[in-house]
Amino acid sequence: MNTLNIIIFSKNRAMQLELLLRSLKDNFHYPIRKIFILYTYTDEEYKTGYDIIKKMYQKPNWILQNKNFKNDMDSILNQIESKYLLCLSDDCVVIRSVVLDKLLKLYTSDVIVISMRTAKYITESYGASFKLGTAKFIENNNYLKWKWIDEDQRGDWGYPHGIDSNIYRTEIFKTIVLNGNYKNPPTIETLLQRYKDRNKPYMVSDIQSLIISVPVNTVRADGGCKHGDNPKYTTKALNKEFLNKLRISTGNVYNINNEYIHQLINFEFKKFDG
Repeated sequence: MNTLNIIIFSKNRAMQLELLLRSLKDNFHYPIRKIFILYTYTDEEYKTGYDIIKKMYQKPNWILQNKNFKNDMDSILNQIESKYLLCLSDDCVVIRSVVLDKLLKLYTSDVIVISMRTAKYITESYGASFKLGTAKFIENNNYLKWKWIDEDQRGDWGYPHGIDSNIYRTEIFKTIVLNGNYKNPPTIETLLQRYKDRNKPYMVSDIQSLIISVPVNTVRADGGCKHGDNPKYTTKALNKEFLNKLRISTGNVYNINNEYIHQLINFEFKKFDG
């Protein structure tokens, strides 16, 4: 069986990262060769949060980001030999049981990526605030398949190279990224977008979203993409709760009927030992 490596990017969000790692353990039923976590923090309280989570999850490779993000990322990529690669941000969550075998069988030479976040019912973009409609599906029963080159390039159906929640062929991802210039995850995405292979005109996904991001806050200095503004969910506020041994409950997260691939959720918290 072909294995998969996962790279997770994290900054100042130990609590949200813990939810992601827990959801991978609960819901991702496919051999993961290794999880690499490239993380950074801006003060000692955030560092303490990561110290806690590193004790809870000891199997991943934890890499503290240095000043040169590209050097760290290139070093990780040079260690990866699996056929497939999945990148995730720390605000992602695996919300449903993932059995990849059926999707990987669809990863034919004309398919550019497997999306883990699109779904038959997604018709709007939270981040872009416009109506997507649905793609012109070639298959929409047990899985979705569509021609991304015929869809609106501003929306999810015509956007094959989001940095997170897409399964890439490792060889292609490495060829593009190792030979490109970038300084953070968003600029990797920009780099990938420049090399869209129109000889691979199709994308495939499950009929339901398997992974979503929960953009309750931002860690980008420029404000980044659209995100929530609830003061209870700032990185500082969530980290304080995490240091008090509270973590996010999965009760209203798993199997959520999401409207978007970026879905705001009202978090509930539960005590944990550790």
